[in-house]
Amino acid sequence: MGGWVFRHDFLERNTGSRSSESSQKKDNDTKIPKVRTDDLPQKRSGAAVAGEEIPDDLTPARASLLFEEFKSKHPRDRDRFTFASAMMKKLCELGYTQEAWDLIEKDQGNVRNNQLIAFFANARLSQSELLGKISESQLGDVHMSFSGFMERFKPEQYDEILSSSDFQIFLGRLDQVDPKAARILKNNISSGLGNAITKSLYETPDKTNDLLKIAARLNSEGILDTPRFMDLAARFGRGDPFGNWGLISAIKPEGEDRVGELRSHMIRDMLEVDAPKAFSKILDNGNPAKASDINAAVGSWVNLDARGASDWFQQNRATLGSKDSDLIAAAFSTYAGNLSEFSGARQWAEQIRDPKLKAEVIQKIVEAAAAKEAQALETR
Repeated sequence: MGGWVFRHDFLERNTGSRSSESSQKKDNDTKIPKVRTDDLPQKRSGAAVAGEEIPDDLTPARASLLFEEFKSKHPRDRDRFTFASAMMKKLCELGYTQEAWDLIEKDQGNVRNNQLIAFFANARLSQSELLGKISESQLGDVHMSFSGFMERFKPEQYDEILSSSDFQIFLGRLDQVDPKAARILKNNISSGLGNAITKSLYETPDKTNDLLKIAARLNSEGILDTPRFMDLAARFGRGDPFGNWGLISAIKPEGEDRVGELRSHMIRDMLEVDAPKAFSKILDNGNPAKASDINAAVGSWVNLDARGASDWFQQNRATLGSKDSDLIAAAFSTYAGNLSEFSGARQWAEQIRDPKLKAEVIQKIVEAAAAKEAQALETR
């Protein structure tokens, strides 16, 4: 495989375009003989972009001319990158692998991005060769290139592909770049994988549970980062909130506000279906995020049904562990304090048994009440 370069400069036309001799021979064998563009028959395919059809007997020379003509007639960026992507796919299907690569726009932008996706999704190259090209890419291209690469496979193939020796060698090259570049590359690889899974989730909604389980495994293996996985689960797993919780409940907090926010959304989804069951699930979880989960659950439940939340706690308090009971009482107190209901906040604080936690909660109430009073004096 090619060296792990990830160049910061723009690729030259011949950079990263090497392929094995056998693949080149295969491409040459499948190419349609080149002819002069003015002699091309006007055979058209059934697919059209913005009213312009792409010939079934497209050649690289004709592709270049067609795109220039298309740009002159279609100023919209979306039309341009859609047409360029379709042409890239057609050239790859016809076996013009190297020529298609050379036709990719050199300037950064949507046209280049979509050409890269189409190339890596359709080029007649082996998995090793494709990953080699990605490893020789500039940093900004890795995201799109890897997205295209993953489009070659069905979701049920992800585990096999991402555990293959080719992919492991690809990842292993991260050790050969500086830490900052390695972080960027890992993020781009994760982003490309997230895009591929997102596309599959939209295209096959009946397989949502299976796809999210695949995403959960990839997250556990460190290939799909936690914020992206949590985002996928929060967006697409709402139809089965308790199953969704089973996928994310064991994930340890990473100190990112976004992860905590998404976790709170998923807790609310459970509460809307069955609040007592949801609270039991949270209390049974030994995750370090348990305290923040309880805060999120109390806040959401009070918003949904304040009386029901309070009654549940009073009815179940005797069966709760002292730590859980204190955390719940503290959460109720904090919620009341945030609404400036300081009397109610103190009543909840008095139910906390742990003296240290009780003192901390009462101190917060005192400070919040003092700040509220000071603000009121300033406005008089």
